[in-house]
Amino acid sequence: DYKTHRPLHKVLESQGMLYKGLAMGLSYDIDNNEIKNLKGFTVAAGFKYIQSKNWDHTFSLAEILLHNDDFADYLIDTIAIDSTSTVFDLGIIYPLTHEVTLGASILNIGGIGDKSGVYIPAAINFGLGYTKRLDGDAFLNQFRVAVDYVDFSNQQRDDSDFTKRFRFGLEGNVFDGWFSTLTLRTGVYQGTLTYGAEFRLSALTIGYAAYTEELGTYVGQNEDKRQ
Repeated sequence: DYKTHRPLHKVLESQGMLYKGLAMGLSYDIDNNEIKNLKGFTVAAGFKYIQSKNWDHTFSLAEILLHNDDFADYLIDTIAIDSTSTVFDLGIIYPLTHEVTLGASILNIGGIGDKSGVYIPAAINFGLGYTKRLDGDAFLNQFRVAVDYVDFSNQQRDDSDFTKRFRFGLEGNVFDGWFSTLTLRTGVYQGTLTYGAEFRLSALTIGYAAYTEELGTYVGQNEDKRQ
């Protein structure tokens, strides 16, 4: 992430992270015979071991000119902070009815990165989904609606913008057969429209999605369109 600044003695703000690691996860469906009244209840846990180089630095013009020939090496070897993180994820899914599902998760327990550079703290998320099967055999036979609210405790950013944390999605099957499937999707992500499609032909699946990531502190400040 880069952003230019004035006055010229501080001209380029940069934030970033390079990382590698190992991730593992497991889930378990609780049977109705094991715990009364919890049929369909799913619990999940994940583990991530991450080695990263991260930075949050504002470069001066003199600094850029001095390291013009080796800027990438200077950024990675001198500016970037090395960190090792071991974090955990926890999640639950519970069917309120045959069609309505409630979910909750706590991600990145322990935090990723270094607080003096780029740091990703733990986040609490909630979601609600509705799935409806229709009468059609292969055409228009199912649609889904999902609503999410992420980072409930406002840990991951310096703001408390509700719109940026609220997500809404709608998905519907145009046709769904044994050999091929076409699904269309649309929704709202960080206050902007998203859309996409997925086509399956036997074992081959092709997907497309377009959305806007808000890099600023409020919706519309610094939009980054992605596909």
